[in-house]
Amino acid sequence: MTKENKATVVNVELGDRSYPILIGRNLLERAGEEISNRLPGSKTVIITDETVKKLHLKTLEESFQAAGVEYSTLVVPAGEKTKRFEIFEHLCDDILALRLERGDAVVALGGGVVGDLSGFVSGVVRRGMKFVQIPTTLLAQVDSSVGGKTGINSRHGKNLLGVFHQPLWCWRTRPFWTL
Repeated sequence: MTKENKATVVNVELGDRSYPILIGRNLLERAGEEISNRLPGSKTVIITDETVKKLHLKTLEESFQAAGVEYSTLVVPAGEKTKRFEIFEHLCDDILALRLERGDAVVALGGGVVGDLSGFVSGVVRRGMKFVQIPTTLLAQVDSSVGGKTGINSRHGKNLLGVFHQPLWCWRTRPFWTL
């Protein structure tokens, strides 16, 4: 890895739930290699939204293909309206239909909505799957992807259904918006 591509690692210390945040350039292009090294043989499902799909999904999928990571992709509508039970239920059913197991991983590629939704899904399917955050917005990089807060909205209010489910690791591309 060249100096330009070297990632800075910030550890979130939470005892046995600790995880690293990788900060650097070209991390999306190296995501497949990272997953292959950290979760050898695991299957993954990428959850993203329609907007991020157009901007970044191809790069991530090419990275997975180059590293030999087995993956599927699930795309949800963009926006806060996506954080609802019907979408959550649909994603859970899709992951079960893909025959992913507890040792496999959910990869959230998107902003806070995708991260919250994907984290909640990964926290409850098979009683907890592995979870990787790849936040694509500045707000998601500094807020929603930190701390393991995951969830969806209820008709009674925002973020009222959820779990704390820390990711295995998080990426922060510096700066992401210059990809």
